[in-house]
Amino acid sequence: MLLFIAIAAALYIGYHYLTESEVYRTAEAFVRQNPEIRSAVGEVRECRLWFPFKIDFDNDALLVELTLLVEGAKADTKAHVTLKREEGKWQTVAASYVDGKGLSGRS
Repeated sequence: MLLFIAIAAALYIGYHYLTESEVYRTAEAFVRQNPEIRSAVGEVRECRLWFPFKIDFDNDALLVELTLLVEGAKADTKAHVTLKREEGKWQTVAASYVDGKGLSGRS
């Protein structure tokens, strides 16, 4: 039982830490401001970090792939955002989403 509580606490702390991070805020801002996503779901009401997410290195550059659940005024979707750390800032290098009809879009 204590092991379960410790694992749950570690997951909660990790989730909270990631959602407060610059990389997550950059991904969320991209999703909220993206005209294609806004067209598919309407005004973005809420974004939540979801699984999977991935951390990788590409030629000594840090790459992070995040999945966000996006709740919009008209529909909901999952957005996948890939960010790269360059010159001390996170930059979006790729993004995709699936709209309510199952059609995917890329930004």
